[in-house]
Amino acid sequence: MTRRAEQIRLAGAIERAPSDEAAGQIWETAAGALLDRHLLLVPESADDHGLCWFDAPAAGIGAS
Repeated sequence: MTRRAEQIRLAGAIERAPSDEAAGQIWETAAGALLDRHLLLVPESADDHGLCWFDAPAAGIGAS
């Protein structure tokens, strides 16, 4: 199973876009580029460079 037909329709929509900005928005929506999630590690003691990750307590993770 391929996604060739979907990719051809997407390429056509981008080609017919009225502007470069609109074409970029179509691509970002199709590719999911606007749905990126970045994990932010929030260590309690970021300056403790001597502590091995294996022995360190679990770090909280926040998403943005």
